[in-house]
Formats: sequence, C-alpha cells, structure tokens
Amino acid sequence: MINNEKNVASLLLRLGERLKEARLARNESQDLFAQRLGLTRQTYSKMEKGSSQTLIGKWLEASSILGRLDGWQEVLAPKEDLFAKFKKKPVSDSVPVEGERKDMMLTVWLTLPASEVVKVGELAIDDPDARGALEGQFRYTPEYLENPNVAQ
Repeated sequence: MINNEKNVASLLLRLGERLKEARLARNESQDLFAQRLGLTRQTYSKMEKGSSQTLIGKWLEASSILGRLDGWQEVLAPKEDLFAKFKKKPVSDSVPVEGERKDMMLTVWLTLPASEVVKVGELAIDDPDARGALEGQFRYTPEYLENPNVAQ
C-alpha cells in the first residue's frame, strides 16, 4: 500500500512538473492559466506541485488547453488480448521485412523425466511498433491447469 502511495505521489509530481513546463513554454503566468481553468492561482499552484486533491476534470481541461488531450485516450483503456489478436490474424509464413510488425505465437512444451512431453501453455509475442520493444502474454493450457502436478 505504501509503495502504491509513493508511485501515485511520484506520478502526480511528474504531471505537475510537465504542466508547469508546458505553461512556461507558452509564456503564461500561473494567474492566467488558473483563470482559464476556473481556479484560483493558489489552487493551480498546488496542481503544479502534484496535489492529489485536484479534480481529474481540471487535468483534462489543462490538457485540452495545451493541445495534449489525445494522450488521455489510453488511460484505463483495456489491454489488448494478444491471443484474441492471433485468432483473428491469418497465418502467414512470409518473413517480415524491416519496419514491418513482427508478432508470433509460441507453444511451450515441457519434457518430463520419463520422456513424456506435456503442452504447458502458449506465449503470444507482439512487436507493436516494429522496433524490438516486445510485449508478451502467457497462458497455461486448460489441461495443464486441471493437473499441474503432471510436471512435478
């Protein structure tokens, strides 16, 4: 719990710093920007210092004024299910060229001491921007979840 509070406080502080930098880049005073948001200068000053008391609507208004509202579209958006993505995608054996997205689905097998091979799960890997920053999701097979002791 304490760690989460530190993370939230740190994030609010960074948002406040970014807000201040953006306001200063526009050469606007705290008074003027506060007026645009319908806040007092003191309340706006607390916003720049990362106050957790600032209403989310004020952050959205400030982002709109600064032309940065688009970034809020991703806040709390559901994470993409890579397994569902691969079910929809046709299988292709073409080798991706540079700059093309690279995604793959791997099956994870486990070889037991008695030479028995058990399918444990699947790993979906995606390279959304084709720059090597991979995202992955792993899921166990239903058979393995029903009897995980088979691998021990």
